[in-house]
Amino acid sequence: MWKTGALLVRGKRSIIKKKMESPLPPQNLIKQVRPDSVSLSPRFYKPLIFDALTIISALAFGYLYRQYLDGLTGFSILMAGLGIFAIFSALQVFFTKNLSRRFFVLLLEAALVLSFFYGYELRLLIASAIIFLFFSFWGEISSRRELENGLEIKFFRAVKPVLAKFTTALILVMVILYLPQWSEKGVFLSKDVFQKIFGLSSGFIRNFYPEIDINSGFGKLAENLARSQAEGNPAFKELPLDKKELAIKQAAESFMENLSKQLGTEIRSGDSISEVFYNYINSVVNGWRERFKDAFLAIWIFIVFLVLRSFGVVFYWLISLVSFIFFQILLSFNFMHIMGESRTHEVIEF
Repeated sequence: MWKTGALLVRGKRSIIKKKMESPLPPQNLIKQVRPDSVSLSPRFYKPLIFDALTIISALAFGYLYRQYLDGLTGFSILMAGLGIFAIFSALQVFFTKNLSRRFFVLLLEAALVLSFFYGYELRLLIASAIIFLFFSFWGEISSRRELENGLEIKFFRAVKPVLAKFTTALILVMVILYLPQWSEKGVFLSKDVFQKIFGLSSGFIRNFYPEIDINSGFGKLAENLARSQAEGNPAFKELPLDKKELAIKQAAESFMENLSKQLGTEIRSGDSISEVFYNYINSVVNGWRERFKDAFLAIWIFIVFLVLRSFGVVFYWLISLVSFIFFQILLSFNFMHIMGESRTHEVIEF
C-alpha cells in the first residue's frame, strides 16, 4: 500500500511538471474585451459638451461684434449672440466643477473673442483680456460659493454673481474695443445704438405726455408744443381757424430758430428728433474731448459704462429667466438630475 501511494504521488508530480514546462497558448487580452463594454462616463462628456458650446458662442459673439463695428450686422443680431454666450456661461456654474478647468475655458473664450480684433493695439487687447478674465472668474468663484453653502440649489441666487460679473466684463470689453472706431470717426456712440436707446425712452415719455410724439419730425414736435401752449391762451381760442394755424406755424419756426442758436447746430423741420439730439450730444462730447484731451478718455469710458450697465440690469434678468427655462428642460430630459446629500456644518461653541 505504501509503495502504491508513492507511485501515485510521483505520477501527479510529473503531470504538474509537464504542464508547467509546456508553453502557454498566446492570449489577446484586447480581443477578450467586448467593444460595447467600453463607454464614456456622463461626467466626462456632458461638461465637455457645454465647454464646446460656450467656446463656440464666444467665437460667434466676437465675430458678430466685429461685424457690428464694421456696419455689417444689426444691433438685434449682436444682442442675440451676446445672450446665447451669457446663457451658456451661466450654466457652466452647474456643469464645470473644476475651477482650474473653467479658468482654462475662460482663457480660450477671451482669446476667441479678441481674435477678430488682431489689428488693434496690443495694450487694448491685453486690457480687454485681463478685464474679461478677472470679472468672469470672480463671478464663477462667487456663484460656486453660493452653491456650496446653500442646502438647496436656488437657481437665480446661484447664477446672479456670475451673470452680474459677466455683464460688467462684456460691457467694459465692448467699450474698450470701440475706442479705435471712436477715434477714427469722432463719434461717442454709433447712431444705430443711440436710436435704439432713444426708441426705448419714447414709449416712457408718451405715458406722461401723450400729445407729444418724439418719433416724429422735429417740425411736427415744435408745432405740437406750440399748439399745447397756445390752447391755454383765451385770445388764441377766439382766432379763426386759419389764423390759429398760422400762429402755430410761426411759433414753431421761432422755437426751432431759438433752439438752434442755443444748441449751436442747425435744426431743420424734416430732421428727426433722435438725429437732433444725437448731433447735439455728439458735438458736446467732441468739444469736451478737445478740451480735456487724454483725461476725457477715462471719463468717457466711465460714463458710457454707467449708461450701458443700467440697461444691463434688464439684460441680466432676461438672461436669468431664459437660462432657468433651459435648466428645467435639461432636468426634464434627464440630461442631469439633482441629488441630495448629507453634510456636516462646523459651529463654534463655548
